[in-house]
Amino acid sequence: MAQNVYGLPSVQVRDVVDTSMSETENGGAYRLINRVPEPGEAEVPSTLDGAPTPILLQVLPLYGEVSAQPLGIRVDGQVVVQNGEIVGAGWSGVIKTLGDAVVSASLVRATPFGSAHVTEVRVTYEGAQLDPYSFVWRDETPPVVEDAAPEGLFIVRVTFDEPVAPTSALVPSKYRLRAVSPFAAVPEPTVVSTGASAREVWVGFSQPLTFGATYAIVVTGVADRYGNVIEADDAERTFVAALPEVPAGRRFVLWDFVPELHKRLDRDGGALQRFVSVLQEPTDLLLYEIDRFAQITDPDFAPEDFVDAMLADLGNPFDVSGLELGEKRKLLALLLSLYQQKGTTEGLIDAARTLLGLTISVHPLNEGGWMLGVHELGNPDTTWLAPETSFQRFAFEVVVLLPHSAPVLLAETRARLVELIHVMRPAHTHFRRLIERINDIDSET
Repeated sequence: MAQNVYGLPSVQVRDVVDTSMSETENGGAYRLINRVPEPGEAEVPSTLDGAPTPILLQVLPLYGEVSAQPLGIRVDGQVVVQNGEIVGAGWSGVIKTLGDAVVSASLVRATPFGSAHVTEVRVTYEGAQLDPYSFVWRDETPPVVEDAAPEGLFIVRVTFDEPVAPTSALVPSKYRLRAVSPFAAVPEPTVVSTGASAREVWVGFSQPLTFGATYAIVVTGVADRYGNVIEADDAERTFVAALPEVPAGRRFVLWDFVPELHKRLDRDGGALQRFVSVLQEPTDLLLYEIDRFAQITDPDFAPEDFVDAMLADLGNPFDVSGLELGEKRKLLALLLSLYQQKGTTEGLIDAARTLLGLTISVHPLNEGGWMLGVHELGNPDTTWLAPETSFQRFAFEVVVLLPHSAPVLLAETRARLVELIHVMRPAHTHFRRLIERINDIDSET
């Protein structure tokens, strides 16, 4: 690789950085310059052009004799350079003076630093110590499947040891089930979703997993955010499928109904037992559906179709087409109390807070009306008891107080708030405008 006058790779030349200046015991002073990797740099690769990435730095004495002998360097607490010589075990490199200007150090560690490791460098010269600096090596370790666990009958949660790239992880074909228990059904994955941390991935399957069966889930081709692809040895975890709660005293195993004569003839899990196990699977599902039938009347457990029916029965005035199931359950629980507060300012404020998580205030518009403490009684230019039109008398505006982290309402949230205002306002009033307020700066919509 081509080098510049400082002995550094030409593609990584840094300008002189006066980050610190230290006084020495004999009155000298120096500056630390041209550090590669730079202080605070992140995602430093462990190799550069096929060779281990060196730690490069230069010391610039401001006056006095230039010599490598007073140089000392510690890396992560290990003495690497002492009296201008490389003494650290497992380190190599070059310490030299460039003319009469600077002292240059190029250090290479025989074994790479750990993935995402934070390296601290301390430099001394003639007894003076500059403030230490640090940098972070790139994560070059593939992800590992830490755990797999069922969440319901159709879903398996896969947990990785680090965040994975959504574009890589959200592909159903990268997940495969393998039955460990005999006679267990092996459905195909159909949908994948991930959480906010991107360490957990939920894999949905085309049909329920066999109750209580042991499975292994195998992950292939999933990469972390730095492109490290999972390796086969770390890509498989076993788990036990969900086993629904069974009423006390029930045992409905079809094999129990087979006469003992046929069981003896069908030794060691023969064709008859395999056939009966095939029938056992839909039997278990049928019993499960019968047991949970009463849940269709419970807002907290009912399927989405039944939650929609409950909202319709209560005369829900809101558009729920874009709501998640959890939001629909929340609306169902609050709908009757919202009806009781309908037509009041308090009801509108409470509805915005509970349904949308927004803090709002309601203000009468009162344009052109008489305001106590502002207008003068007897002044023909300012004295009238109410606005001239009924619209002005009954118009109002709504102010939304937004946090700094989300200074603008999303279009969907704004549309839902406007719909909520029209539902909750008194019938004779008129909604005039919505104001988004952040730090006393208003933007009208």
